[in-house]
Amino acid sequence: IASVPVVHIVVEGGPNTIRTVKEAVVENNIPTVFLGGTGRCCDLFAKALHLYKEHYQHDELANETLI
Repeated sequence: IASVPVVHIVVEGGPNTIRTVKEAVVENNIPTVFLGGTGRCCDLFAKALHLYKEHYQHDELANETLI
């Protein structure tokens, strides 16, 4: 059986969506797209990803200034 490309798209969502995203990303390695601004847990994921990227970029800039 040939594999079929899959992407997980999250719009709004509640507590069960959080479990579904965990299963998709962590357990099944499925790429996931979050539509920020749609509300509920989707906005939570979008904000968390934004803060993670912001923190990561800040650490990279700090390391560059030390070199």
